[in-house]
Amino acid sequence: MERLALFLAWSEQCAWCRRPIFFSEMEVEHVIPKSLQGQDLRDALTLHALGENYDLNALENLVPSCGPCNSGKGKRLAPATPAISLILTTAQERAPSIRAAAARFATRQAIEKAVEVVLANADPVLDQAALIAAGKQLDTELPEVTGTSARRLHPLLDLVLDPDRWAPVSGTKHAISVADGQTGGIIGSDPSFLCSRCGSHGPWNGITCLSCGNREAPD
Repeated sequence: MERLALFLAWSEQCAWCRRPIFFSEMEVEHVIPKSLQGQDLRDALTLHALGENYDLNALENLVPSCGPCNSGKGKRLAPATPAISLILTTAQERAPSIRAAAARFATRQAIEKAVEVVLANADPVLDQAALIAAGKQLDTELPEVTGTSARRLHPLLDLVLDPDRWAPVSGTKHAISVADGQTGGIIGSDPSFLCSRCGSHGPWNGITCLSCGNREAPD
């Protein structure tokens, strides 16, 4: 349940690049790499003014990350930059509320089971019907517990639970411009518009599928 609470506490975004991500694709990253040992670990803790007993596996050192950011940072020593210090400070500030949310989630068995279904169908989707049912369950349960809902649980669910998101603005029968009040893009009927991740036809904003966040070079 801490995984879901972590995802919500960081506004359903990668802590590094701030790109919206889906819960099903989120990677939990250790800001100070847990692979560090010996002098390297001591140097990292000193670098960021952390005590020698700092728990690398605690929520204070965990953030949600997209795959590219996580693999890009890898096991390299976290540099002494304001961004790293800010992320560590933010993680420490949010840790208590994440623990409290996780504890509330733990009292709702339906949430726990639905989360398991979402994670089991991260890639590939093994049971689409079960995934949709889990998404609808969470769409009902989460607002009752947190006062807000998670809208980015899985690419497929984003399409199913919010089918009326996009409003046409202009265009032809082959390609139309759409908007949702915050952003916009183009939906096309040609197969070249088909997203390889979520199966939608966009909308596309440059190389980004706005339905699922997939970045894909145009054909």
